[in-house]
Amino acid sequence: MLFFGLRLTLVQFIGSTHETRVFYTQLLPLTTVLTISIPETVRLLNKAEALYQSDIRSLDDLVHLAKALHSLGPGFVFLRGGHLPLTRNLEVPKYDIDKEVIVDVLYDGTDVSLIKTAYINTEISQGVGYVFSSAIASQLALGEPVPLATRKACQYVETGISKGNGLINYFHSTCILPFSRGHFIEYVLNREDVKPIWEAHVHHDFVKRIGDGTLPIEKFKDYLVQDYLFLVQFARAKALSAYKSNSMEAIAAGAEEILHIQREMSLHLDYCAEFGLSRKDIEEQEEHQACTAYTRYVLDIAHSESWFGLQMAFAPCLLGYGIIARRLWDDPGTVREQGNRYWKWIQNYVADDYRAAVAAGEAILEKHAVLQSSSQIDSLVKIFVHATKMETGFWNMGNE
Repeated sequence: MLFFGLRLTLVQFIGSTHETRVFYTQLLPLTTVLTISIPETVRLLNKAEALYQSDIRSLDDLVHLAKALHSLGPGFVFLRGGHLPLTRNLEVPKYDIDKEVIVDVLYDGTDVSLIKTAYINTEISQGVGYVFSSAIASQLALGEPVPLATRKACQYVETGISKGNGLINYFHSTCILPFSRGHFIEYVLNREDVKPIWEAHVHHDFVKRIGDGTLPIEKFKDYLVQDYLFLVQFARAKALSAYKSNSMEAIAAGAEEILHIQREMSLHLDYCAEFGLSRKDIEEQEEHQACTAYTRYVLDIAHSESWFGLQMAFAPCLLGYGIIARRLWDDPGTVREQGNRYWKWIQNYVADDYRAAVAAGEAILEKHAVLQSSSQIDSLVKIFVHATKMETGFWNMGNE
């Protein structure tokens, strides 16, 4: 495996016809990952084909640039976007104040991955490329696949710059936490002990059949009943979360979450009525074992674990519905509108109010994760894993 971090000095070094031919025909095709900046890419492509201009004006231009460079032979091209900060909407800003996002492009010849990090106004002009190269190489040496290694490197560099006071802080995460600040959720979902369980949950056959509209109506009605009964217990757990809080701000936030659940239950009842289910019908139903197991597990965590441990028990529900609904919404294979009686369910969980609730919940997780000790992280992840299994049990009800 050859990992190659290209620098301008090397591009300038290529002078003779023989050197140039060896570089393009022998070295680049052996390269596993080529990490390179925008100016370096333009210079390299100009030497190769004399076709490219330095005036890069859009994110599409960056992607085109990465694809052109990949045609020279490397396995992956990692094009760093630091020379083209973008707005929140991934457009080229008119004013410096609108610069908010850096987008790096990873291309393997088939898939384009856009890695977004926060734009940090800094005077650092040298050494960033070397740090990227070293960080990616270190992750590859640990056995990470290239896409994940590259993403982790971006997070590492972003945090290093933000904490460097004009320099790169190389030791911001050393012996502290196994994730970079602001990337706790991503770290959890990509852990080897989490990823297969999480993937099984968010890609469960039950939700796939919601997407294509083939789920039997009685199965969905049973789910609606159990989901209502679940929300009753969930509200109790949220009340305990407020009780375990130590500030009025957190207590008030917990109370607001309970009111949000109350409003959600009202909407839930309206939705149930469309399937012929009244409130009386629902409340007379017995809890399914999966509902009891899940909700009582969460309530047990509320009594026996820390406040943040309880937030980790809530997390699979909060994150999962948002991820599932967003994927179904974006999937061209999802049956839409009048062709799918469950389309409104998908709409509910991509609506602005739910997305705002997810964003608020994610912010809480990220804020408090960095306050935990490294020894606590594994215990917290175990809570998340078990709660995810309980959440998946809800989908399994539809297969019984």
